[in-house]
Amino acid sequence: MKHILLTVAYFLLLGVAHAAEPSTASVAAAAKRFSPATDWMANSVATGDFTCEGRVQHAILGRSRSGVVVAIFTNQLKSKPQLLRFEPDPRAAEGPELQLDDLSFEDEDFWKEVSSLAPGLRKSKTCKGLSIHGGERDALHIFWNLSRRRFETWSF
Repeated sequence: MKHILLTVAYFLLLGVAHAAEPSTASVAAAAKRFSPATDWMANSVATGDFTCEGRVQHAILGRSRSGVVVAIFTNQLKSKPQLLRFEPDPRAAEGPELQLDDLSFEDEDFWKEVSSLAPGLRKSKTCKGLSIHGGERDALHIFWNLSRRRFETWSF
């Protein structure tokens, strides 16, 4: 009986944890509230700790008449996201994709090259960055600059 109760409790807690995680559609709807003219792509939602504050945060990619937009919800979905706007470029030609970036940079030579392009970028095993892929050019990388307290970009 004790085993059954523990199993039931486990599945109830698991269900609550999943219920707390917003769906991709709810992230897109939240972004639409703050930027209604943007066509938000629900299939592009990325989740991670983007500001290194130990919180789950959400990002979504969209298109507007003037280019590509990334909304990053650093607080809850009810709070205004940080909107990063990028004018059209070849990365978006075939349909841009938003992906998570690992910021651990275990290859030291690669880290030296990247850190010279992105002052303020810090290595982290827990924080995540973002990148926009598409077209012929290298990805456009988005990271939280801890000292400036804002999102910045780098690319090769």
